[in-house]
Amino acid sequence: MHETEIRWNDASGRKLREWLNVDEATFYESLFFSIMSMGFCYPGKGISGDLSPTARLWPFMASSNPSPRNQNWVKVNPWFTEQAIPELKKRIGEFL
Repeated sequence: MHETEIRWNDASGRKLREWLNVDEATFYESLFFSIMSMGFCYPGKGISGDLSPTARLWPFMASSNPSPRNQNWVKVNPWFTEQAIPELKKRIGEFL
């Protein structure tokens, strides 16, 4: 992503597009999706990597973030892949 300067052009972007059930062309089409920066993802270094966002922001952060740091959360919350992802795909499909 940093080399190409194309946002979401990495493993997280591939996972996000998979969750949305859209291809790259559709994902980067500004009529359908907007990509905006959020500075909440890097509050500093911790023992095992980046620190989590502050507690007051956590409820508003999308737990559907496809970052590798969230893989454990996805595993321990099976409702996300069983219910939320299919509903997300359905709604995106209806919109597109």
